[in-house]
Amino acid sequence: MQESIRQTAATAKQKTTPITPDAAYNEMLSDPKVILVETRDPDNVPQNERTDNVIFVSMETFQAQAALDATERTLDERLTNPDQRIITT
Repeated sequence: MQESIRQTAATAKQKTTPITPDAAYNEMLSDPKVILVETRDPDNVPQNERTDNVIFVSMETFQAQAALDATERTLDERLTNPDQRIITT
């Protein structure tokens, strides 16, 4: 049985380390290679709150991608590196 998006998120959350917004901001300033995955719809994010190291993936997109077979999913190329430092909202 395929996990629901909520089950998948809960499983993933158990494997992550919490970070405060201030710590995330400082880390992104000190290391431009850090990527932030932003779950807000890009249309709802003002231009002055965007930066090059942000990948927008709305919750609707997450749900749609989770419903696909793994071979059919499309990811931002930057997310394919297992060693990439990623911060999520």
